[in-house]
Amino acid sequence: MFTLSVKTYSYLHYHSVARLVFLTIYVFLLSGCAIDNFGLVKVQHFENETVHMISKESWGAYLSTNNADAGLMFGHMKRILLYPKNLSPSELRLDNLLTTVQQDQFIETENDNLDAFITRSPIAWITNNQGLIFNTNQFRLGITLGLESHDAIRLPRDFEGVFVFKYSLNGKVQAYFYRQLPPD
Repeated sequence: MFTLSVKTYSYLHYHSVARLVFLTIYVFLLSGCAIDNFGLVKVQHFENETVHMISKESWGAYLSTNNADAGLMFGHMKRILLYPKNLSPSELRLDNLLTTVQQDQFIETENDNLDAFITRSPIAWITNNQGLIFNTNQFRLGITLGLESHDAIRLPRDFEGVFVFKYSLNGKVQAYFYRQLPPD
């Protein structure tokens, strides 16, 4: 007569914390990870006449070292960052500003040098996160569990000009940046 011996590992049954840690590590390894623009992250570069727009979307673990949104998050992340172009103000005209903003649509471009934007501070950004978020940037410090939505505009202290920014619920972004140089 044969007997089948089944040994149960009761320490996992009584330690729900150990099971939770194991499950978290397992999901983290399966979901993938990303650091800035590398890894399992979808990065798109758009531009119009006066502004660069970087759109990032990631599932899993995402580590950002950007000044505006530095931190670590587990879950789903979507961010839109706007950077001004370095244009001479003489190239822009203010007389038709409103019609220019309506007509000046973002066009997706191929840009392999997106690392240059990491060191620069954006003038506006939109962040939508779901999951566990550790914020460690100059604007937010702390831990969030759940949903986080954060929109910000931060212009330089010496800014003299016009910045038009519009973001609709369907994800359409319009932006126009004109910076007037101080008089000589």
